[in-house]
Amino acid sequence: MKRKYKGMISLFMFVSILIMTSCGADTSVMQKEGYTNGYISIGDTTLCYTAPDSQKNILNYDTMETGIICNKPNCNHSDTSCVSFALGEYMPLFIENKAYFWIDDPESMEPNEEGIPDLKLGATLYSYDVFANKTEKILHVDDVSVSLCYGMALHQGTLYFVGNYKGRTYNENGIMLSRSNSGGRMGLFSVDLQKQEVHSFGDIYDLDALSAQYNGVKNSIEAYMKGIYDNKIYFEVSYIEDDTDMENLKYNSYVTYYNLETNEFAPQPEDLSNIDYVEIAFVSENYLVLVNDEHLFTIYQQGSDTSIEIEDENANMYSEVFVDNDKLFFGDKIYDLKTGAYTINEKLKDSVIIAKYQGSYIMKLPANETFEKIAEDELT
Repeated sequence: MKRKYKGMISLFMFVSILIMTSCGADTSVMQKEGYTNGYISIGDTTLCYTAPDSQKNILNYDTMETGIICNKPNCNHSDTSCVSFALGEYMPLFIENKAYFWIDDPESMEPNEEGIPDLKLGATLYSYDVFANKTEKILHVDDVSVSLCYGMALHQGTLYFVGNYKGRTYNENGIMLSRSNSGGRMGLFSVDLQKQEVHSFGDIYDLDALSAQYNGVKNSIEAYMKGIYDNKIYFEVSYIEDDTDMENLKYNSYVTYYNLETNEFAPQPEDLSNIDYVEIAFVSENYLVLVNDEHLFTIYQQGSDTSIEIEDENANMYSEVFVDNDKLFFGDKIYDLKTGAYTINEKLKDSVIIAKYQGSYIMKLPANETFEKIAEDELT
């Protein structure tokens, strides 16, 4: 059953750093939740973002004060001895006072099981404690690249992330001819931060099966982790259907998930020609919002068997959506999911809500890259 109303509604990178490390299990995050999509990291009490000067800044929800991810004395944040500078464009997962980030091994060619030189990949997970100014090495994973950050989520003490095997082409003798960041296999992995164990859940999609349907898939397909809803990790899988005409590329995207209760991926699309373009606009513990290219937004709410559809001709013009307490915030509109009514609130003009903290909303003002806090009752 669907209820349809007129109204409206998205939420990855590079790292190169060399630092001294020490090892140790992390027991401080068992009850914490957090997520990074590559350009912003949202936690329970803090968020991390890239400031106009390219440094990684932290916003404290309680005080609304900001500070750089660095506690090195007399640091000018201009070389790789500073964590904020060294992170570059990479957005770590930041929880309270600690940043988690990956560093890829230098790529190399080494003999595979058949003795043929092949691409060697690997990555190391680190944490940086801002208060203690201390970097720790957590663990290393083999055979995948993680530094482009296709999304990370911290959930019940486990860090979930996407591993990239890199797009590779081989000749008939198994010799690698080329590699690229896009295309190729991508898998879901997790790190138990207390036990310091890595687990692989398998590939997010079947590359061979999907590549057989469109010639552009093999070199373009990518999967982005978007968050966790209803105990499922949601991904947005995007690809180019036909790459023979570079001036008229046709992009497509579909949504899939990994079910943490049944420990299995959603069934893969059998026929991509039947796929309607869809993206994930918002994910939280209680809500999932999808958007398609027909200006239609579909909202799912945990515990409800009905979905709600919202239609607006300017839907794709909005870059941020937020849902909370049966209300959908988009631009300066507030949509009531129970009644179907929406109102215009001038206090939301030229701003976007990105988090909620103790009865208030955290708003970002994109024009000057600043943040404000507004009480929930001021928007009702």
